[in-house]
Amino acid sequence: MGPVNGWDYERLAEEKLDANAHAYFAGGAGDEVTLRDNVAAFERRKLRPRVLVDVGEVLTATTVLGTEIALPVVIAPLAMQRLAHPAGEEATARAAEAAGTIMCLSSAATCAPEELTQGDRWFQVYVWRPRAKTEAAIEQAVAHGYSALVLTVDVPYIGRRERDIRVDFKVPENLTVQGNLFGGGFDASVSWRDLEWLAGYGLPVVVKGLLTAEDAALACEHGAAAVVVSNHGGRQLDGVPATLDVLEEVVDAVDGRAEVLLDGGVRRGADVLKALALGARAVMIGCCGASRSPAKRASPTSCACSGRRSSSGSRCSAVGRRPTSVVHTCDEVAAAHHLHRRPGEPHLVAGVARKQDLVAGLDAAGVGAHRCDHARPAVRLGRRGDDQAEIRLRLLVGRLDDDEVVQRLEREIDAAHVIAARPR
Repeated sequence: MGPVNGWDYERLAEEKLDANAHAYFAGGAGDEVTLRDNVAAFERRKLRPRVLVDVGEVLTATTVLGTEIALPVVIAPLAMQRLAHPAGEEATARAAEAAGTIMCLSSAATCAPEELTQGDRWFQVYVWRPRAKTEAAIEQAVAHGYSALVLTVDVPYIGRRERDIRVDFKVPENLTVQGNLFGGGFDASVSWRDLEWLAGYGLPVVVKGLLTAEDAALACEHGAAAVVVSNHGGRQLDGVPATLDVLEEVVDAVDGRAEVLLDGGVRRGADVLKALALGARAVMIGCCGASRSPAKRASPTSCACSGRRSSSGSRCSAVGRRPTSVVHTCDEVAAAHHLHRRPGEPHLVAGVARKQDLVAGLDAAGVGAHRCDHARPAVRLGRRGDDQAEIRLRLLVGRLDDDEVVQRLEREIDAAHVIAARPR
């Protein structure tokens, strides 16, 4: 069966993308607490359905800044899309047009505004140094029919994204990026006065990256036509609130003076519904389409290595085992930190029932001395069909033969609780 939801596409993207691209698209800032909480916030909010209401005819169409769209979902700005696919932003624009919605082109796209001519388009504004570079891009967007300018206000400096650091992220030499994301090219002096500068181009100005009532009020006072409640997908400042948790505060502060959108954590139509119920006009989605997986769903019936062979050519001994280890969501588990192995670094994945089993198993396997920078446990929470939480441990191991680790773990932990994976 093919993919049926966003999580399936994220899994497929992780398989297709190289480590460099996947780290960029999937990672967040710091310990990725905010990245995970964006998704968890939607899980915390529960729907209160009302029944016996005539729903014989249901429409998802709406308008955003006067533009009619078929559904309340706008494509958020996502940089360097050709890093994921050769067709890049052009393919996304075609998909947005086919779906009947708006695409927002990033200032750090792999195509210029003039190259993207189809469908309804907004242009995202990073203010670069020198500012003339930004002005030229805006003028190009205005001349080619873009209908709004989206000022991203939460990036005076690029966030510390440790997945990128671990893989030594580099922009491939064959890509031409419109803006310099990684070379200190941002103008950190941007202030509220610059909204008036942007309004001078004659297009509605959208302020993206607000998390407080105070900033929402200031945006309205300076003429913003819309605001986007956003924490940059958890990629800028770790430890800030999930966007859904502050949406009502921003909606109240705006008080109808501007339209309110939200991004971050949206994975399903039910998430869109929750955002609309809390006052959003629409949501924006971005990296989830290019593999963003803070709490990645894993199949409870397949081996993590899917029968792949190790570097020595031997087949994984866990192939065919059914991971049976599940816990209820109230059980105490190890801290959820998602880490990526370095290219070529051995790793293993183990399913465990309790935190104490995990710790005991690692100690018995003799990997305690290797934890430092070379081996750290990372717990992922997944969902089984019976709505129980499945705990999956990803252990990054260095300076220790992975076959040896697997053998030790298999001796110390019940085989029904262990799924071993050789390097991919």
